[in-house]
Amino acid sequence: MLPRVLDFGSPADGRPLRLVLVAREMGVPTSTDSAPAYWLDHLFVDADGVPTLVEVKRATDTRIRREVVGQMLDYAANAALYWPAALLRRSFEDTCAKDGRSLDRLTQQTYEGFEPVGSGGFVSSFGAGVRSGWPVLTSATEPGPESAAAD
Repeated sequence: MLPRVLDFGSPADGRPLRLVLVAREMGVPTSTDSAPAYWLDHLFVDADGVPTLVEVKRATDTRIRREVVGQMLDYAANAALYWPAALLRRSFEDTCAKDGRSLDRLTQQTYEGFEPVGSGGFVSSFGAGVRSGWPVLTSATEPGPESAAAD
């Protein structure tokens, strides 16, 4: 299971590079009036509102090389069209509530120096980041049962 905040330190510009979990099993619809057709494993966002879509597969899953690429492109294309900012905010708030924290507090602690989410700044930029069609796509592998047995 991935953590709720992925911290990659600070690059040369000194800004922290942190990804915050927005949702696990985020539904991805294929039209404005449809139920989710796909389920993204993890949705993260960085301080600039750029979403990172993460799909996790077992290391033994041979589909990882080909099918996951197509799957991720489907997720990204449909998310850019059919994830409204209100849905993203609600998903983010639900995830924060599971931790007993407010969305404002989490983002202020994680992304010091950004305007409060309550003013619409961070979540608005997140919605714009999704709609821009430039999310970061990545897949992660976890060891299969036989790898765990070998440890």
